[in-house]
Amino acid sequence: MTDVRLTENLIKALKYEWRIYSQLLKLAEKKTEHLVSGDTSKLSEITEEEGKIVEQGKQIARVREQYAVELNQTLGLKADASLEEAEKHLPGPQAAQIADIRTKLKETLVKLMLRNGINQKLIENAVEYINFNLELMAAPAPEAPAYGRTGAEVSTGRKRSMLDIRS
Repeated sequence: MTDVRLTENLIKALKYEWRIYSQLLKLAEKKTEHLVSGDTSKLSEITEEEGKIVEQGKQIARVREQYAVELNQTLGLKADASLEEAEKHLPGPQAAQIADIRTKLKETLVKLMLRNGINQKLIENAVEYINFNLELMAAPAPEAPAYGRTGAEVSTGRKRSMLDIRS
C-alpha cells in the first residue's frame, strides 16, 4: 500500500522541477536572441538569472530524489528504481499523473538541450570571429613597396601590425 501523501509530494516536486526547466528553456531562447543581436549586457543578466534558477533546480532535484527513494521503498522496489517502474505499482490516477509530468519533463529537457546546443554553436562562432579579427589586427601589415634612387625596390625592414604589442 502506498502513502498517498508521499506520492502527492513526489508529484508536486516533479511539477516544480518541470516549471524550473521551463523557465530555463525560456531563458535559453532569450539568450539565443541576444547572442544573435550581440547584446552582451543582456547575456550577462540572463546568465546570472540562469545560475539562480539552476540552484533552485538542484535543491528540488534533491527533494524529488528523496521522495522517489521513499516511494520506491514503500512499493518494495529498489531505492534507485525508475519512476517508470514505480508507476507500474501505483493506483491508476497517481500513475497517470506521474507519467504525464514525466513526459512533460522529458520533452522540456530535450528542447532545452537542443536550444543550448544552438547557443553553444553561436558562442563558438562569435569566438572564432573575434579570434579571426584579432589575428588580422595583430598580423604585420603588408609592406608597401619602396623604391630607391635607381628605381629598384628597397625593403624598409619594418613590419608593424595594427596592434603593435611588444613584450
